Amino acid sequence: MPERVVIKNDRQLRLIADVYAGERPGGRVGKRIVILAPGLTHHRSDPWNDLYSSRLTAAGFDVCAFDTSGCGESDDDQITIRKHIADLHSVLSYFWTRGYEEIGVIGFSFGGLLAIWSWNTWVKAMALIDPVTHVNPDPLSRFTAEELQEYDSRGIIVIKKPAGSVRERVILDRSWIEERKTLDYQTALRRVQCPVKIIHGNEDALVPIQDSIEALKLLPAGSRLE
Repeated sequence: MPERVVIKNDRQLRLIADVYAGERPGGRVGKRIVILAPGLTHHRSDPWNDLYSSRLTAAGFDVCAFDTSGCGESDDDQITIRKHIADLHSVLSYFWTRGYEEIGVIGFSFGGLLAIWSWNTWVKAMALIDPVTHVNPDPLSRFTAEELQEYDSRGIIVIKKPAGSVRERVILDRSWIEERKTLDYQTALRRVQCPVKIIHGNEDALVPIQDSIEALKLLPAGSRLE
């Protein structure tokens, strides 16, 4: 069973995390951890997290899966991209200050965006799964008519979660829309100084593989796309 951990972000909101202890063959003491950066509105109990956690812990890594602010069991908040970037940075800082000298990040979709923007020298390697790496000139196109009506009337987008979810809904702040249009992804990609592995499906309907092909050109030597 994972250890439940509470991490405070830069705004003193609680981020709820599960930390899985890696196996230690031969009694080896490990200070290596992989942070799973979630997709937009995802919960840390996502089945993909279970798959990656089991394989990484078997390989000797500790693993942290966490809920960003306004999602899952973390404190309520209206979501912006910059807030979630800061959330991941707070998680990285939490483990760095606890003696983890080797930190990796796996980012799923929007979690890939967070991983790129949160990169610093603590992070030794990243894997990005269908990552968001480019601006979207029309971010409203992904939302339903009901969600857009809420946006027109209240300036927020309310995304209802499936029945049985930990949280009934998540709320995107108006600034999330502007951030998707304007964030300088090229500068963020050029800042990364660790090897990056990108895994991207050829038929991804939401994030075209061409985005990852272009992103790879800005990443350091040793990075690759599969």
